[in-house]
Amino acid sequence: MGNKTWQHIGHPFDQPLTTRCISSSHGTNQINSLSGNGIRIRNTQNLPSGALIEVCTRIQEKELCFRGIILATSDEDPSDALVVFDDHEEAFKARMTEQLCHIASYQNQQAQAGRALSDQEAAREWIEKYSPMFPKIETITCLH
Repeated sequence: MGNKTWQHIGHPFDQPLTTRCISSSHGTNQINSLSGNGIRIRNTQNLPSGALIEVCTRIQEKELCFRGIILATSDEDPSDALVVFDDHEEAFKARMTEQLCHIASYQNQQAQAGRALSDQEAAREWIEKYSPMFPKIETITCLH
């Protein structure tokens, strides 16, 4: 998937998401700075690198969405994609959405282990254990 040294957030497999193509060519060939990082998702529609997409998931019956650009797909598995951001607000929304997804996944894992946690308890535990290590998302710079 391109540069292997990038830090990225892997979307939890037990948290469903949908993707919708907004534009199939958003210009990743015109990226000026690759200082950004992103979110690794399952690209079940096999959208191409450069596609501007909307990613949505549901947390506690609320739909949360953000927009990003597919920067790279894996040579070994084209359904594995890295989504990057050229907008600070979208990058922030994506990171917050992914934190909520990881908290929900943590809550599910604890329930499977016999520990029923409230939403607040799961959030508090996950934040204490994992938030310091949760990657930041920086934006990329595109030449439009």
